[in-house]
Amino acid sequence: PYAFEPAMTVAQPGDILRFIETAGVMHNVHFTKTAPGAKLGAATSGPYLTTKGQTYDIVIDKRFAEGTYEYVCDPHATIGMKGTLVVKSRASAGTK
Repeated sequence: PYAFEPAMTVAQPGDILRFIETAGVMHNVHFTKTAPGAKLGAATSGPYLTTKGQTYDIVIDKRFAEGTYEYVCDPHATIGMKGTLVVKSRASAGTK
């Protein structure tokens, strides 16, 4: 109940990231590192999810620059609840 699954996600512009509360324990998503040029604004920290089945969706849009993002669950960051998001443009997604 104290891990993001998967711990690493690759997304492209237009994708929707859905976080689902599966444990019935208070969790959130807080971006602690963003790619250069990102302007997440209010999306830097999502709402607390407390009920099993609740969801939080983030659209990968112009706020997200191409690059690597790190996020944590604020209440459980100290026990290692963290994840990584890699945003790739559609053009670079097919290349290594």
